[in-house]
Amino acid sequence: MTVEVLVEVVGEAAFDEFPRITWRQDAVWRRRAVRSFDDLVADLAAGECPRPRCAAEEMALRLILRCAESVVGDGWSGVDTRFAGLLEHDDDHNRHLNMGDYRPHAWFATFGQAQPRDPIRPFRR
Repeated sequence: MTVEVLVEVVGEAAFDEFPRITWRQDAVWRRRAVRSFDDLVADLAAGECPRPRCAAEEMALRLILRCAESVVGDGWSGVDTRFAGLLEHDDDHNRHLNMGDYRPHAWFATFGQAQPRDPIRPFRR
């Protein structure tokens, strides 16, 4: 299973998993939230570690990791054999992320030391 497929699986139910305070946000806000998943995939495609740059990306990463854990547990992802030869790292099972501000208006504000994303990058069609 590729990260892109995993993002699609998560994407189907992502808005249900977002904090209740976000449920009444408009379509533009939701498109920006979906783009946060795509930004993390783009990081991986560029050979970079997906490091969240805002609360929306932090939430996206948490949902991707939660879903990945489930699909690996169900045995249908192929991740257990594809990466079996890799060495473990002390942070492999770290579930502690620095939580951002999850009020809807702050979801897309870049974290203090992070490099902002290109503001004119496209949305998914």
